[in-house]
Parts: sequence; structure tokens; C-alpha cells
Amino acid sequence: GKPDSFGLKVIMKSKGYQPKDTILVGDRLETDILAGKRLGITTILVLSGITSQEMLQKAPPSRLPDYVIHSLSELSSLNIVHCS
Repeated sequence: GKPDSFGLKVIMKSKGYQPKDTILVGDRLETDILAGKRLGITTILVLSGITSQEMLQKAPPSRLPDYVIHSLSELSSLNIVHCS
């Protein structure tokens, strides 16, 4: 289980995905975001779940997500472009 990244590695390998091609969306800093960070995956924290704004502000740098949204509906408005 998370934050162990074994399961994510298996899924990514089976699909041929590289960390640079993968985005992890989660609502927990201590599991979801940490697992993504350990693999070098872009991370998006959804504040509609377990993690609050206060928890986010107190988090160590190693657990900070790349992006923060307030609900999953905001995903469609993100314009994330990967440039090699």
C-alpha cells in the first residue's frame, strides 16, 4: 500500500509509462503525494478529501504536491503540457 510505490511501479511498467508521463491525483499528503514524489511523478493534491489547507501549509517540502486543486472538477481546467 501507499506510500510504498511498488504498486505504482507495477502499473506504470505494465502500461509502458514513465514518471515524466504520469500524474498522480490524491487527497492524502502522507500516502498519495508521498508515493508519487518517491517515483518522480507529477502530483496533484485534491483538498476535498483528508488533507486540509492547514495540513498542506505545515507539510515538509518532501510532501508538497506539484499542484493543488479544491475538487476533481478542476482537473479539466488544468492545462498541463509536458515538454521534453
